[in-house]
Amino acid sequence: MSITEGWLNCKISKGMLPKEYAVVCTSLDNSTYSFFAYHGLVDVEKNSVKVNILEWEDDFCLVNLPVVPFENHGRTIKVSTALVTTP
Repeated sequence: MSITEGWLNCKISKGMLPKEYAVVCTSLDNSTYSFFAYHGLVDVEKNSVKVNILEWEDDFCLVNLPVVPFENHGRTIKVSTALVTTP
């Protein structure tokens, strides 16, 4: 599968600044990734953040987060395919 945009289901809450949101995502190994994202990168109603899908397998996706998370593990994480939707 080529790189495509998608949406990752996360916990979304208000950020510190206007038009900013706090995002918390969970990887396939249950690690937590958190960061602030501009309002154009989140869908508050669907609790999702825009990601680039790098690889799609039956039970996992490799996605690139829109920003480096606070935990500084890098932007690329492995998540359950059940948490990812494509347009």
